[in-house]
Amino acid sequence: MKFVPDIFEAPQSAKQRLLHMNISALVGYVISQIGISAARNIGLIGISWGLILTLTVIVDTVTIGFIIYLGKRQGIGPKEESLIFLFELALFAALSAVGFYALGSMIYIGLVFILIALIVELPYCTLPEACMIAGVSVADYLAVSLIFSPPGATLLSDNGYYAAAFLPAYVLLLHVSRQINNQRRKINLDRHELEQMNARLKSSNVGLGGA
Repeated sequence: MKFVPDIFEAPQSAKQRLLHMNISALVGYVISQIGISAARNIGLIGISWGLILTLTVIVDTVTIGFIIYLGKRQGIGPKEESLIFLFELALFAALSAVGFYALGSMIYIGLVFILIALIVELPYCTLPEACMIAGVSVADYLAVSLIFSPPGATLLSDNGYYAAAFLPAYVLLLHVSRQINNQRRKINLDRHELEQMNARLKSSNVGLGGA
């Protein structure tokens, strides 16, 4: 089994797609965790090391658990595929909200990690899934700004501006997601046609050999 996803490879099953998604997600989480730890170490953000460790353990454990689970399964159906995605999206939303809140006045840094999440998942997400990840992330970001901002603060309006500034990048990434999935469908169709052609050639060779 390959454990390094290849964005030019078209996953042939729901199991392979979700497995690649989870491996990519784990890579994205580790990149974010390293970035957050570095920012905390130099005093750029005030998140406690305990919270960083707690969030890291939760998200990495769950993601690795799904990688192991999917690796052992022979295949999964559409319903289970949707349930796994929605569960992981809910976990992502919950932990993102906690992370945004912990960032406090530096909450806008979280927009960078939204971009990381989208980038690492794009090769294996459908367009609706990519839209859900982006939508949930931005909703988390704005909700935390609204609910936890002190009276009279400009945190919400400022972060609304930051979210709007990042919007073109999100739209571009969603467009890329659509293009990747269209290309993947084309690859799958071409592969299917080649397999049929090979089967016909083998059948013709057998017939010629018999003659």
